[in-house]
Amino acid sequence: MKRILFLTLTLALVLSACVQPTPTPVDGGTGCDADSLTKPLIDSPSNVLVDTNTPTLSWAYPGGCQPEYFRVEVLDYSGSMLYDQDLPGSQLSWATTTPLQPSAIYQWRVAAVQGTTPGPYSHWVTFWVGPLCDPAAWTAPQLISPEQGEVVTTASPELHWQYDTGTCLMPASRFEVSELPDFSALALHGQGGGPEPWFTTGLSYLQDCKTYYWRAAPWQDGQVGPFADPVQFTTQFGASCAAPTEEVGECPLKPFPGQPRLLGVSCRSETKLTLSFEFDAPVSGNYLATVNNEPYTCEVLPKFPNRLYCSGPGKQNTKLAIKLIDADANKVIYCKSESAPICQPTAVPQSGCIIRTQQYCRDLLKDPAAEFDLKNCKCIIVN
Repeated sequence: MKRILFLTLTLALVLSACVQPTPTPVDGGTGCDADSLTKPLIDSPSNVLVDTNTPTLSWAYPGGCQPEYFRVEVLDYSGSMLYDQDLPGSQLSWATTTPLQPSAIYQWRVAAVQGTTPGPYSHWVTFWVGPLCDPAAWTAPQLISPEQGEVVTTASPELHWQYDTGTCLMPASRFEVSELPDFSALALHGQGGGPEPWFTTGLSYLQDCKTYYWRAAPWQDGQVGPFADPVQFTTQFGASCAAPTEEVGECPLKPFPGQPRLLGVSCRSETKLTLSFEFDAPVSGNYLATVNNEPYTCEVLPKFPNRLYCSGPGKQNTKLAIKLIDADANKVIYCKSESAPICQPTAVPQSGCIIRTQQYCRDLLKDPAAEFDLKNCKCIIVN
């Protein structure tokens, strides 16, 4: 049974023992027509932590009549029915009689019934029986779905995770979904709300034929606990993924005004490369590059405000699939394949030396004969 939750999120994991319903007699009220029954309105508890394991459930009935009786259903976290209770139509609250399990999540709803005909149920609401975990007891959750390598066929999949602790509930959680493995630009994120370990929304937050990563962690009042290791999944909404289009943001890109140019790829070391991009105007905002899906960090040098230098891991003498991403717009603005240079340092750099690229030195010294001197760890002009 799916439950639609607010965009605020939630979290926790806990199983509770089955509680046997306690029979309650019903009265003979006949004030409502069976075909005019309406949804009761939940009063409490609703999305709150209760301080007792025998909470009182209360509701209101807006139907303008008194039904023969009300039917209350209570589920535990696993979806097992704990109570399926019939109560007199004059009764708008009910105190649970058998104690509920601590450190557990419960859901309940209620419907008016006339004769043998139940009316529409209220929506499911959640409450939690504590205690809550202190930050010192926070642990990374296990990510349930989407699972590693899963092909997701909807633009708004449910996120589901769980915690291994059974003695307390995580107060809330934070979740993140991104196209980037370092989560520097997010397709979806949220936190707070309570201990439920899932998130569902009707909003479409994924694109077709993309690779995504997601993760979750304990959260409370701005404090984030340890994240689970990211899980990678892909999307495919149709029978297959079509070839890339030539729209902005896809590969290959159709030229557009202001598109950056790749000046070159140079060696930072034997295992690291630097990409040099040039823009028509001074660079502003946040950018991230990827090379063969490996993230590169980018920086702007004060002396060259129109240029962006992005560095990261790379293998020499290989084919490079290069992307430059506008992280603020979450859009690819450059996409092209290039050959990697052959990186052969002629000297061992000093300890603590920050290796600069040939292009960096040429820009810094404004001389096409500039190179980086590994031995002395500085840019020089080669005569």
